[in-house]
This record gives sequence, C-alpha cells and structure tokens, in this order.
Amino acid sequence: MLTISPLPRPLDVKYALDKRRYRPNLPLNIATERQSLHSNIFANDTCGMTPEKLKHLKSESISSVFPLAVINYAAQLGYPAEKILRHTNITLTQLQQPSARINAVEMGAIVYNLMLRCNDPSLGFKLGLASTHTKIGLLGFGMMSCNTYREALGMSLKYVRTITPFYSLTLSETEHHAIVEVKESTTFDLFRDMAFDTFFAECWSIASSLLAPDQLDNAKRNTQIWFDRPEPDYFEEFKHQLPEVRWNMPTNKILYNKEMLNYKIKTANPISARIVMDQCEHEMALLGYCENIVDKVRAQLVSRDSDYPDLPHVANTLHMSDRTLKRKLHQKGITFLQLLDDVRYRDSLNLLQSTALTIEDISVRIGYNTPANFSRAFKKWSGKTPSTCRSNSWREI
Repeated sequence: MLTISPLPRPLDVKYALDKRRYRPNLPLNIATERQSLHSNIFANDTCGMTPEKLKHLKSESISSVFPLAVINYAAQLGYPAEKILRHTNITLTQLQQPSARINAVEMGAIVYNLMLRCNDPSLGFKLGLASTHTKIGLLGFGMMSCNTYREALGMSLKYVRTITPFYSLTLSETEHHAIVEVKESTTFDLFRDMAFDTFFAECWSIASSLLAPDQLDNAKRNTQIWFDRPEPDYFEEFKHQLPEVRWNMPTNKILYNKEMLNYKIKTANPISARIVMDQCEHEMALLGYCENIVDKVRAQLVSRDSDYPDLPHVANTLHMSDRTLKRKLHQKGITFLQLLDDVRYRDSLNLLQSTALTIEDISVRIGYNTPANFSRAFKKWSGKTPSTCRSNSWREI
C-alpha cells in the first residue's frame, strides 16, 4: 500500500484565511488566498487548530478515490490536476497507484484548491451525486456482489474506514425503518456543510446504482435524509435528484424503509462478496482498524421482536464462553449491561425522534414492561423524560 508522504507545512483547509467563514456569493480573491496557502495558517486565533489536532489530522488517511474524484470533477470544469494538487507535494501519478492513500490535511488542501477556483457552495452535492458504487473501488464491487441491499449496507458500514475515517456510522432499526446515524469522527469545522452534503448525496447515488428502476422509485418515495442545519439556498437545484430531505433536524441520518433492505441486487455473486470481505478485513488490519470486543458486542445488540440478545447469546455468537466475554469487556472498563443501556438509549432516541409511536409502544420495543420503568431508565440516561425529549425535537416524522 502506498501512503503519500506528509506535507512539508500545514495548509489552510478551513477557509480561515481572513477570519471569516466561506459563504455563497462571497467572492474569493484567488491571488491573495493562493499566497496565503503557503503560510502556516493553522493558527489558534483563526480556526482553533492546536498541534495535537493537526497531528491527528495528519495521522488520518483516506483512500485516493476521493481526491481523484475531486480532480476528475475539476477537469470537467477546465481546471488541470496540477492546479488542484498545487502546494501538496502530491502528483497525479502517485494518486493513481493501487491502494494509494493521503492524509486528512492533504485532502483538505485539494478540496480547498478546487473551491477557491470554482466558488461554488453546492460543490458537495455535485460531487456526491456524480458517484456510483464503482467510485469506491473494491468496496463498491463487494456491495454490488451482495445478495440484498441489507447485506450491501452492512458491508459498507463495516468497512467504510478502509476508504475514509471521517464518519462514524451507527445502524439501528425500528418497526418500519432502518436508520443510519452519521457523526463526524474527524472534525470538519468549516468544511462541515460540504462534507455532509457530499456524504448524503453519495450514499443515495451509490444506492441508486445498485437498485433496479422499480426498486429505486419505491426507495425514493420512502427514504428520508436528515440534516441538522438550515436548508441552504442552493439545495433547490438538487431537490428532484434526492429522496425527501429534512432540514433543522436533531441529528444527521438516513432513514430507509425496511422493505428496501430486502431488495435483491441483480449483480449478486456470493463468491465475489466473500473475496471482497476477506480483502477488506486484511486492509482493516493493515490500517489498524480491527474491531475490538466492545464494537463486536455492540454490533450484536440489535432489537428483534422487542427483545435484545442476552450475554450468553452474544457470547455464543462470538464463539466464546460467557466468562470469557465478561473478562474481555472488563479489560475494556465496561460491562455488558452498560453496553446494553447505551444501545437502548440510542434506539429509544431514534424512536422518539423518528416515529409517532406512543411512549408505551416505545417502552415495549426497548425491552421494558411498563412505561414507568422505561421513563425512569431514560431519565437516568439523559436527565430528561421521554416526553420532554420528544417535545424538544425539532420535528417528528
């Protein structure tokens, strides 16, 4: 695996050049900002960048498929690769090497170089909607080889870190929805809006490339994308290309109708899917992203028929004894019941924010016999009652 060498100096990837945030219709002085690109502008007084934060950004690596997508899009606008890679010490030849990766600072510089030239705040949606499963290489091939969309979604969630470490994805299920909550695991700061625009548009575009036309029409009618910020002026241009999008929501997430998870993928090939998973496991190990025992247990804690698996069931699934599982969790400073409470809290929040179910119905689904017991537990987790949490949500489905 080729990892491109670090940059010789910090670059501005945060649009903090003149201590103002990039906004639509705010012209950028390319000559001035290009000159500033040479200087160390990760100063604490402009964007809160600390040496520790910069070190973390340089340690996070991302697959070259993403900078190559930016470069290809720039070429369509008439900007050569040399300009988009300017001041990065990276060449197009390096990026085109198999398994090439760059760090987060380098990726930010590449995006910066494009944005200061095209001055387009809708760039995230344009990049995302231009994506297909082929863009993400081996993982995309694995997804198209899965039998159902549920399997493809599971594969993408499990191995997403082989292509980007920037997002933390959590899957939960209600009676009617499969919900993927999206959080930033690497701080985006002033790139945040563009990052989430790109991510959600890309998720939908890749899903579209896997589904048959009739499946896609139905999925589009029954899928929602939530953003936790106000609707930008530029979104109107992309509205017809996406499913229902809701703004000013409590969290960033995608809500799929569970029926969509059972859609068959016509290009399914179990042998190819297995080969891809083995390769992804190998790459995860090389990158140091192997799941620890806490992640493995949390992944098993999915409610089925209003019941969560108990410790013996999880231990058996993970091919170990109850005692071994308890010991491994203890070594991580956590218990099985604490993990179960974390998952119940997460799932109850999703149900309160994403459905119109009564508190009584939610308490049953979360595994409590009475609403009173559920309310006591929820208040212990959050400091609020379920009713207060629901009333404070921006809106309900």
